[in-house]
Amino acid sequence: MASAFSIGDRCPADQGVYPSSQKGGGTCGPYVVVGASARGQIHEHRGLDRDDAFAVRGSDCWLAIAVADGVGSKKWSRFGASLAVEAVSGFLAGSPTRGDRAALMREAFADAHQRLLALADKWAIPPDELSCTALALLLDLTSGAAIAAQVGDGAILGWKASGETRELLNAPDTGDVQATYTINGHRYLDHLVVEELPPGESPDAYFLMTDGVSGDVLFSDKPGALDKWAADMHRNVVQSPGPGIAADGLLQWLAGYKVRGSWDDRTLVIVTRAVEEIHNDPEHSSGQPQPSN
Repeated sequence: MASAFSIGDRCPADQGVYPSSQKGGGTCGPYVVVGASARGQIHEHRGLDRDDAFAVRGSDCWLAIAVADGVGSKKWSRFGASLAVEAVSGFLAGSPTRGDRAALMREAFADAHQRLLALADKWAIPPDELSCTALALLLDLTSGAAIAAQVGDGAILGWKASGETRELLNAPDTGDVQATYTINGHRYLDHLVVEELPPGESPDAYFLMTDGVSGDVLFSDKPGALDKWAADMHRNVVQSPGPGIAADGLLQWLAGYKVRGSWDDRTLVIVTRAVEEIHNDPEHSSGQPQPSN
């Protein structure tokens, strides 16, 4: 039987206190999961709330991970983000079927969309006050097959032990660096991207991140920087004494690394099998990995 567990954010009842950070780790079937979310430096400086969220839910059949980024200009977006990840991950992990995974993923996003509208109605606020992106990954614990989905910015990466790292989804861009598509938008389905990965094509590790992290690690003029970053992050997880300690280190890294122009909330969830390490370069053997730019 799989080791069912639940980590990450939950939507506070009645606009309650939202934590400035979140972390957690655990195992589910053959997978190790480590996640953390840190308030952005500008939010901390101004005394503002963290708007990111993540949630991981495990069951006998599935491992479901969701990450969301609340739109900073919207007052209640942190509650939208926490509700979105809770709804998507819970819907996916609770599904009793291994049928049409793409349809299941779309149903999970539709359920979250409706829950966001219902919360806006309950609180008597405009729905866009809960605006947030949403990214999700669903892993079949029996076959290893995976399906990923995304609406809005951020990224889901796959890493192979051979050293290759790639974005699993090509989400549409608004063309405006100050704007993003959201799961609560009335045309969210037009911007939802869903991609299936058969067992033979599944990566050895997955990285789900909000744009506060993806903007720092994806764009670099240094050859191999992203592959090195992913390999180092994977190594930190599998060589840690346990997922909880790895989560502590991940949160510390997210809250502390410095990149020019990087001020947003940072959220990262790492999902990996404990495959044998193949990179033994002493240069990479200790310390926290650095952003690729």
